[in-house]
Amino acid sequence: YRNVRVIAEGRHAIEGLVVGGNEVAVRGSFAGRAKDGKDLSVRFADFFRFRNDLIVERRTYFDAPAV
Repeated sequence: YRNVRVIAEGRHAIEGLVVGGNEVAVRGSFAGRAKDGKDLSVRFADFFRFRNDLIVERRTYFDAPAV
């Protein structure tokens, strides 16, 4: 996964979190730098499903393509 992403470094900021049963939804923003040196600033939503306290599924959506 690390070899596929375009992100070199950055920081996530969590702005909202909703928990329901074994699922969690997270809303936030990311600011950082791409591997090609370009600055990145995007908003995201992550959806997690847990089983036995482990993440078994994650879906991520960005407001910009190719992050």
